[in-house]
Amino acid sequence: PVPALTATISGFQYNDTPAVVTGAPSLTTTATSSSPIGTYPITAALGTLAATNYDFWLWGATLTVAPAPDLTIASSHTGSFSPGQPAKYALVVSNIGAGATLSPVTVTDTLPAGLTATAISGTNWTCTLATLTCTRSDALAVSASYPAINVTVSVATNAPSSVINAATVSGDGEVNTSNDS
Repeated sequence: PVPALTATISGFQYNDTPAVVTGAPSLTTTATSSSPIGTYPITAALGTLAATNYDFWLWGATLTVAPAPDLTIASSHTGSFSPGQPAKYALVVSNIGAGATLSPVTVTDTLPAGLTATAISGTNWTCTLATLTCTRSDALAVSASYPAINVTVSVATNAPSSVINAATVSGDGEVNTSNDS
């Protein structure tokens, strides 16, 4: 989607603040939610701006539509999960898209019956055990991966012989969500 366009008003005199201004400028662009990568003009017009003793000079700007990230997540473990024993697995988020993430990126893990999480952590991830959610705000470059999120679980004595967790990833700016789990 096209982001909300905003304007900054400056140049006040005599201790005036933006509070002396009423209304808002009219800001438009030719970009749409389906516009290809590129730059698009932002046109500024007076709109409903008003202020006693002030004139307004408006400048346009440029909106850049950048390549989008495409996040994927992989789950891996070594060894077998034995009933009554702890087990560990790792979740790795990668960006296979044409652009970096804009942040934040969130991973949510949903455990199957028979597994109970006892710990979740990862370098520079902020994780919450109760919801099995981890978030980070730094950008993920194209063709890069974040450090793994490590999940420790307790395997119930009556756990099924085969279990699969369902982890998903989401991030601001991502367009292709069909491969996020």
